Amino acid sequence: MISSYKINKDCTVKEFLESNHLSKQYINKLVSLKAISDSENYLKENDSIKKGKIIYINYSLLEENNIKGFDFDIDVIYEDTEIIAVEKPRGILVHSDGDNDETMLNAVSHYLYQNGEDSCVRCLHRIDVDTTGILLFSKNILSYSLINYQIENLKMVKEYIALVEGVITNGGFVDIPIGRDRHNSKKSIAIKTGKPAYTKYEVLETYNNKTLLKVSITTGRTHQIRVHMAYIKHPIVGDSLYGKAGKLMLHFNKAQFMMFDGLKTIISKKKVGE
Repeated sequence: MISSYKINKDCTVKEFLESNHLSKQYINKLVSLKAISDSENYLKENDSIKKGKIIYINYSLLEENNIKGFDFDIDVIYEDTEIIAVEKPRGILVHSDGDNDETMLNAVSHYLYQNGEDSCVRCLHRIDVDTTGILLFSKNILSYSLINYQIENLKMVKEYIALVEGVITNGGFVDIPIGRDRHNSKKSIAIKTGKPAYTKYEVLETYNNKTLLKVSITTGRTHQIRVHMAYIKHPIVGDSLYGKAGKLMLHFNKAQFMMFDGLKTIISKKKVGE
């Protein structure tokens, strides 16, 4: 797969790649494989590129897509040459747990292959098996590096919709570290010795002793929203681990992050519970 990039300021090849947080290892590989070019020549890392120039990167020379395909009807929210965002349904894994190839990663890889793309697809984040909503994948190592940097440095906006037990009248903020529950390997707990976790919530609607919330997080600890909602005594409806068993009412609704051409906003087409 070949991607093109319009340079927005004078720089070298190395400076352009480093500005998008690509590692030195991958920069060296792309250059040595002659995978970077303009309309006339292969480019080396110290070659200058003028503002407005188009360069091309042939990612097929770098790596092959060896992910086993899973023939599953995915629902594409957004797609371009760099990323693809799909709706994750309830009950399917994001990627393999070691024994299962019927995952969203395998399904997206199959979809791209069927559409003539040899992209080495990478999942950019996880959501729980019973959580629905946006699932974002990169199609190459440069888009992966750019977005993953933002996730790791708490720069991506992640917004969920959750239906919780009980009535909440005002929005709030939970700043409680989260760690693994040593008594139950499947659970996480709010604990001072855990890793920092920040959850903001706003009230959208209240009814029938339940509250619909818009929940924003920057950190992405395992089960973060589920743990924090349970901590404030308002577990998510249908949460069998932290509340009462049923249909988990948690939906990843919006993701916002920077891409090469500016700010990108991805919004789910579905609602919580669908």
